[in-house]
Amino acid sequence: ELKGEESQGDSLVLLLDALSILAMQRGMQEMLADYDCYRAFERLDLQARATKRLASSQKLAILRINASVAMHPSFRLSWVAKSSNNGKPNDPTFVYPVRDAFTHQLERLMSDSENMSP
Repeated sequence: ELKGEESQGDSLVLLLDALSILAMQRGMQEMLADYDCYRAFERLDLQARATKRLASSQKLAILRINASVAMHPSFRLSWVAKSSNNGKPNDPTFVYPVRDAFTHQLERLMSDSENMSP
C-alpha cells in the first residue's frame, strides 16, 4: 500500500505514462495542443523545481508527451498548418510547442543527463 507523497508521485508517473501513450495518436496530439499541455507541464516543472519533487521518470514522461505532440504534421510543417493561438486559421507560422522554449528544455535535460537515468 502506498501512502502520502510517494503515492502522489507514483500516481503522477502513472498518469503521465498513460498520457504519453495516448499522445501517439494524432487526435490526442491535437487535443493536448488545444489545451496547451506544454505550458501546463512547464508550470508543473516550475512548481516541482521549487519543491524538488519532480522525479526523473516524471521528467522523461513529460518529454515523451511533448515530443509526440511536436511530431504532429500540422505543428511542424507550415504547409499543413491548421490553426494558431491567435485564432487565425491556416497560419503557416504556427508551431507547437514553441520551438525556442522546447529546444531550451531539451538542452537543459541533456545537460542534466546524469540525473535522468532511469
